[in-house]
Amino acid sequence: MSTARVYQEAKTVVDGRGWQLLSAREPSEADETGAIEAVAVTTVFAFRQDVAIRIVPDGDGSLVDMRSAARNAAHDLGSDAERVRRFFADLDKALQGISGV
Repeated sequence: MSTARVYQEAKTVVDGRGWQLLSAREPSEADETGAIEAVAVTTVFAFRQDVAIRIVPDGDGSLVDMRSAARNAAHDLGSDAERVRRFFADLDKALQGISGV
């Protein structure tokens, strides 16, 4: 899928999660790379986690990479990895048109 389509669905997932959007750069004809930076807040203790998502062209499709990092602690007890897994699961569903994210 195009980077523009993947970017739109990724942004919808981010918005649906209620993450605080810091920056969002849509892909354009001049630069097909899209990027989203946000802050997620944990349910317990309200720790802030930095999230960065990049969508780049890859042949006829797109490649998405994501990073989630705890601001306040050396260990996040797996919450960053789980956040990434859930994001990609929801993005897959959204791109297949089978979710209401």
